[in-house]
Amino acid sequence: MIFRKVFKGVISMQVTIKDDFDLEKIIDSGQCFRGKSLEDGSYRFISGDSAIYLRPKDREPGVYTVSCDQEKLGNNLVSF
Repeated sequence: MIFRKVFKGVISMQVTIKDDFDLEKIIDSGQCFRGKSLEDGSYRFISGDSAIYLRPKDREPGVYTVSCDQEKLGNNLVSF
C-alpha cells in the first residue's frame, strides 16, 4: 500500500483484495458498522465516529481506492 495525502488531512491508498469480497453483501449483512453505496459508485462505512470510503477501480477486479481521515488512520492502523 502506498499512502498519499489527498486533501485536508484525508489519506488515500490503493488495496487489492483477492478473497471473496462483495461490498453490497457486507452492507446487507447487518454488521456493527453502517455501510452505504453512494451515487458516485463508492461505498461509505461508519463505525462509531470513524468513516472509511472504498471505491472499486474500473476494469480492475479486486482493486479499491480506500480513503479515510488521517488522524483516524493513525489511531486505528493495524499491522498484519
